[in-house]
Amino acid sequence: GASNNMMDYNAMQNAITPCQIGRIQRNFYKLNSRQRKTLEPSWCIVNPKNNITIRKKTAWNCDKDLEGNLFITSGAELTIKCRLSIPKDGTITVQSNAKLILDQCKLHNDCGEKWAGIKVLGEGANKGQVVFIGDPVLENMIHTLETKPLD
Repeated sequence: GASNNMMDYNAMQNAITPCQIGRIQRNFYKLNSRQRKTLEPSWCIVNPKNNITIRKKTAWNCDKDLEGNLFITSGAELTIKCRLSIPKDGTITVQSNAKLILDQCKLHNDCGEKWAGIKVLGEGANKGQVVFIGDPVLENMIHTLETKPLD
């Protein structure tokens, strides 16, 4: 029978599969792609209304463009395994007892601007953690992040 998928050859072309939606989104986030150039760059300047808060163990495996600041709350963990654009003057805040894992990722500002950097809160055993796996790239940061290698 005929399907309603937009890739089929019939008059009922009005549906997209989840896989097709994923491919479209992947091309929107791919740097220098033809599709990305059609987007209005809403990720250049920080908008606090679009802050993201991580409240549990989470992994980001595909490229993202933040429009606000990023907060990792106490007890939560965020693993980044992709390209992440942070807006101008945007920050990543790792609260006490929270963990940020940078796994072969790239953190930058895709608009050639500077982002404020990573804030690690807490003291002593409760201090938030930033863990590097492999060789993550941190570009366009105003404040550098001093890290100590794991023993």
